[in-house]
Amino acid sequence: MGTDQGAGITPDQPAPAPFGEGIYSGEWTDRTYRELLSRAETLLRHGEPVIIDASWSDAGRREAAERVAQCTSSDLVALRCTALPQLIKERLAHREGGMSDADEAIAAAMTAKAAPWPDAVEIDTSASPTQALDRALAAIPTRWTTEPWRFRRPQMEPG
Repeated sequence: MGTDQGAGITPDQPAPAPFGEGIYSGEWTDRTYRELLSRAETLLRHGEPVIIDASWSDAGRREAAERVAQCTSSDLVALRCTALPQLIKERLAHREGGMSDADEAIAAAMTAKAAPWPDAVEIDTSASPTQALDRALAAIPTRWTTEPWRFRRPQMEPG
């Protein structure tokens, strides 16, 4: 794996820091979201579906995602995963491995700072994974409930 062009660490290398500091500062977070949206736009322009898994706690960043969806004639489906506070605390306490540096203090700070997101579909992850998946799939526009049509380049016979 290569290193990040700016942070100098591999994607799987932990970089814990207090909320809003280190690679989680406002500047680094802005850079990260810009890169996510740039990559998403490239894929969307090539007809690929995209899922961007991030906190999206800032309304301005969500508006930027909406602009990318609009300029690529894409549907944007906003899903906000939630869980009971005690369950979140338990999950964070028993988390092993993974790429997230979040802990209980960071989760609380993010929750306190998050802008309201009334247009997102709430997915309660306190229930079973199957129930959460069913709720998420129900939020997808019906024209995509079956496998989407994909452009296929016609095969040319050798000349």
